[in-house]
Amino acid sequence: RSSDLGRISQVLGILLLLNPFWVQPCFAKIIDRSKFCYETLKIILILVSAGIFIFLSAYSMPNVWLWFLGKNYQASGAELPIAVGSMILYSCSAVLYTISISRNATKGQSWCVILGVSFQIVFLWAYGITTVSDALFVGMLPATGSLIVQVVIISNLILRWNYKEQ
Repeated sequence: RSSDLGRISQVLGILLLLNPFWVQPCFAKIIDRSKFCYETLKIILILVSAGIFIFLSAYSMPNVWLWFLGKNYQASGAELPIAVGSMILYSCSAVLYTISISRNATKGQSWCVILGVSFQIVFLWAYGITTVSDALFVGMLPATGSLIVQVVIISNLILRWNYKEQ
């Protein structure tokens, strides 16, 4: 069941195909720190707004989502917001990762794995997995770790912006 709900990421993940064709080239061309900050903030606001809208739609209108996904998903209404939340976190992390690599900010990316696995270990130690919701939540933790790392890397990039190297 959790792998079925995980397929929701594939449905909306198609939008992430824009990353190498729009996000990366756009951010790679920026040479001004203030423009980079503005464009990054704009992208973050778009991601947060879209994420809130998508999450609220999954929470308040699960039948629309479940109808769209097909009859095999009809009994999955309770887990739907968790699966959609996971997709939102992975998508946001992927877009911020694209922004990071567009500026050659690759140092520290290994922390995504370290944080994600650590979060999972702590969750498994504290709660274990007894329900589909637990399994979906454990699957969400690496995205949370990756998102945290991308925010730190981009923040560090902005704080240490060197005009001569850009």
